[in-house]
Amino acid sequence: MLHAEPPTLRLTAESAVYCISDLHLSADAPALFALFERFMQDTAADADALFVLGDLFESWLGDDDQSPLAANVIEQFQSASKRGVQLILMHGNRDFLIGSAFAAQCGAQLWPDYGLLQAGALTLRLFHGDAECTRDVGYQRARSLLRSAAWQTDFLRKTLAERRAFERDARASSMAHQANQLAHDASILDVTPAEIDALHAQFPGALLLHGHTHRPAIHQSAGAVRIVLGDWGPAASWVRIQNGALTLSARGFVHRYAAAEESAA
Repeated sequence: MLHAEPPTLRLTAESAVYCISDLHLSADAPALFALFERFMQDTAADADALFVLGDLFESWLGDDDQSPLAANVIEQFQSASKRGVQLILMHGNRDFLIGSAFAAQCGAQLWPDYGLLQAGALTLRLFHGDAECTRDVGYQRARSLLRSAAWQTDFLRKTLAERRAFERDARASSMAHQANQLAHDASILDVTPAEIDALHAQFPGALLLHGHTHRPAIHQSAGAVRIVLGDWGPAASWVRIQNGALTLSARGFVHRYAAAEESAA
């Protein structure tokens, strides 16, 4: 599938760029917010840019849901924005209703999938990853409906109480669906190789960076590179890019990639 030309951010090689995904922050998991707070204040203290590749929240029912959790996240992002960090938010399968109002409160830009990051010698295409899990036909059918403008307009007209009731039912259905898939064929929940091949062909020379699958790794094959971010809890996960080198931190391990590795291969 071809994609329209998305937004671009070009930074110098010396810029420190961080990418995160799949935090799944919720009021029921204060430890996750504590991880996020430490990441923002300590790990990413030197950031020039920060990309959030979706599923920042476990669920997002609309920008009018001004919860204490949302306020705390906004405070962390505002603080980063005020010190000059460029913030980019992208939608995941859990928080696709994040809108321009929330992004503006954070001091962030809202990007669609397949945005281009040029960081010195490294060129990356960034996306959440759920659209590439095409073997999960049931999920893709639901995704098509939930991402439609008509459905979202109708949903956001409902009261918050109605939206919360829908979210509880949807979460239960999603958990049952995933359990069924895991019991039969767990690979269905991963990206489809043909979809990744198509993205490599559409964006030649670019590294692909995504989240969603909770399977952190750096995949290299025939000059094509794909980096998968990890989910959060009990530890944080991030990618850091600077001076032509990329490090992926996930589940207590650090994986590295440098542009020189590709030319030497």
